[in-house]
Amino acid sequence: MRKLTTRWAAAAALALPLFIAPAGSAHAGDAEERGEIAVLFIKNYSSGDYAKLDAWYTKALREDARMPSGVYRANRMVRSIASGFGGASPPPPCAKEPCPRVNDAFWVEHQQRTQAWLKQNPQSTLAAITLASAYSKQAWAHRGGGYANTVRDEDMKKFQELNQQALRTLFASAEYGRKDPNWWSELLTYAQYGQASRQDYAKLAQDAIAAFPRNHDVYFTISQSLLPQWGGSYKAIADLAAQAVENTKAEQGQTFYARIYWNVYYGLNHQGAAVFARPDVDWPRIRAGFEDLVKRYPDNYNLNSYARMACVAAQDKKTTAEVLQRIAQDVVPDAWEGRNEYVRCKSWSQGNAS
Repeated sequence: MRKLTTRWAAAAALALPLFIAPAGSAHAGDAEERGEIAVLFIKNYSSGDYAKLDAWYTKALREDARMPSGVYRANRMVRSIASGFGGASPPPPCAKEPCPRVNDAFWVEHQQRTQAWLKQNPQSTLAAITLASAYSKQAWAHRGGGYANTVRDEDMKKFQELNQQALRTLFASAEYGRKDPNWWSELLTYAQYGQASRQDYAKLAQDAIAAFPRNHDVYFTISQSLLPQWGGSYKAIADLAAQAVENTKAEQGQTFYARIYWNVYYGLNHQGAAVFARPDVDWPRIRAGFEDLVKRYPDNYNLNSYARMACVAAQDKKTTAEVLQRIAQDVVPDAWEGRNEYVRCKSWSQGNAS
């Protein structure tokens, strides 16, 4: 296990420049932080220095520390957990042929590692979240990414069993987890996977909002459950966005309205890219939210994402042209689906393409 995780740590260190914007870019600070946080998790998780991870995470939570784009640093640490399991890379080959379809031994090793971490510090919600994530990743390895009707019965059964184990892990740490917004966010995720009833999920969602009414990821997780393909609706998403603004407007203005729609866009665009142009989506209010967002957090990633949403999701030529003019040469590639998309939006907004 040590050899595998050490190799990933080394690979992540070599890959770090991929996270970094070019010298002189105003986005360098946020991009650097994201890369540094991922490497911090991988390095200390692989070496077993859990105390260092817990200290960093506890401090970030206590201080409500934010990155230049306005997202919470502690939330970003939780999003880095998957990189500690090898990121997007598949598990290594099994020791003996023929290899099973899912390398369960790989995931068991990670679960044992995180169980040791949790035993070392029973108060660590980061350890509990990491252990739950290890069960969830194994669950999805069995299930696969296809539609439910394409999944074999035995694989779906294994998925549900492992997902329940993830939920039990989080509930076991509830005494400390209830004080951590990311514990709530992960609990909501696994409750959705576990096919909680709409009524039970709605109650859990409102409990999470009551506990942390100003945390992005709580709303982001709930918004995913409100997608039409999960039994939700456009109205439910709009109602959540309005509730989030009401809870945060004293400090954040309309920013949460933009953030929530920005977050759900990737779950909506299978219905057509221009989903913000639908009559049941309030693009002017989303646009006002983006204006508040870039005013409060003038990071170029936010500004580039605003331009992309105006172009691709709303097909608002005037706003796209105005925001691209503000961006000028400070293009952030990570905010776009490739250079071609940026070039197309720029050309279209200038009237050079239909």
